[in-house]
Amino acid sequence: MGDIPLPTQDFPECAMIDIIFSTEMRLLEPICTFQRLDGYNVYRSDRFPSYYGGNGIQIGDPGAGSLREWEEIFRSHFEPGRFEHTTFTFPLRDRFLPLMEQARSAGYHVETDAYMFADSTDCCHPLPEGVEIRRIETEEDWEDLARFEEATYVDGDWYDPDYTGPDRLFEKKRFTSEAIGIDWFGLVRPGGRELLARLGIFQHNGICRLQDVETAEEHRRRGLAGALVSFAIEHAITTLGTAGLALSADLDYHAIDLYRNLGFREVGEYVEMMNYPVRNPRFMAASAPPAET
Repeated sequence: MGDIPLPTQDFPECAMIDIIFSTEMRLLEPICTFQRLDGYNVYRSDRFPSYYGGNGIQIGDPGAGSLREWEEIFRSHFEPGRFEHTTFTFPLRDRFLPLMEQARSAGYHVETDAYMFADSTDCCHPLPEGVEIRRIETEEDWEDLARFEEATYVDGDWYDPDYTGPDRLFEKKRFTSEAIGIDWFGLVRPGGRELLARLGIFQHNGICRLQDVETAEEHRRRGLAGALVSFAIEHAITTLGTAGLALSADLDYHAIDLYRNLGFREVGEYVEMMNYPVRNPRFMAASAPPAET
């Protein structure tokens, strides 16, 4: 996807939404192919078929079908694999509200995310005593990050941490990071290796994008996330010289208050509605080794 020209003055809201959306698509470009069809786009990751965020349908015209019809369209494009799921995305507009209600009634997880942007360091917090920033660079660093990911992964009810195939989700993170230049940073104790918190940053279209802010459960409520995001804002604006830092945040999750307190403002909203992946018993049975006789 081509870059969106930057406005010559302060970002108007409509341009900022497009720019932040372009960072969303930039995350998918290394692993997905895109197919534009009448009223919707299909994005597909053959390399990571179990990644529900990389295999779905962007709906452009909700009036073109009911939820059941959209589900039939989804099934026509995606063959069940190790996990089965259904994922639809679209901007939050009044015309989508009936479709969202149908999805909620059908048991879908319906999440509204705010696109947010910070262009000032005025609200940034200093690092607490007893921690320092470490950049993820060496192979040993990546092993530390992998351990952190496995310990904090929120979808543990379906994600198998013992799976080591080529579509393992941590490999997606590393592959995408190398493809588009995501820099990962962690908070550690001075001289230590254990990651207490981590996040990623990459540049696109004149801004930086924040990714995957997470604090280890046993280290939460100590101001670590706020300090790490503050570092990211200053790094984006002061060190990298970009116009600011963008992110996508769940409107119903408490972390959005942290971002607001650090000076992020909301510039648009986007909806993701999905059935989370469940193990496909037919696939599991077909791939199981034959029983010994």
